[in-house]
Amino acid sequence: MAVRWLQCTVAPGIFDTEFMVGIEVPGKGEITAIFVDKGLVRVEGTPARGRPVPGFVRVHAREDGSEAVCMLPVQSVEHGYWIRVPGYLVDPASPAEQPAGR
Repeated sequence: MAVRWLQCTVAPGIFDTEFMVGIEVPGKGEITAIFVDKGLVRVEGTPARGRPVPGFVRVHAREDGSEAVCMLPVQSVEHGYWIRVPGYLVDPASPAEQPAGR
């Protein structure tokens, strides 16, 4: 599995150190929402209560045809650690973001 960035929506979390991340498949709606440390999220804009912004959450992923199987950074209530999403929702991480030895 490789480090990847999964498209999401980003809103403020309960604590200052986290964001609430919503993972959604266009046309199917939201899959899950999780609270994630800010260091694991790339944000496009400034999220505010009631005004989420586009972003990316860091995941470990494996391509499976036109889909990707992703391990979330924290466990979700609905799916645990694993979700399957369309591959176009997953962007590669830069080489510096890959774990050593990959």
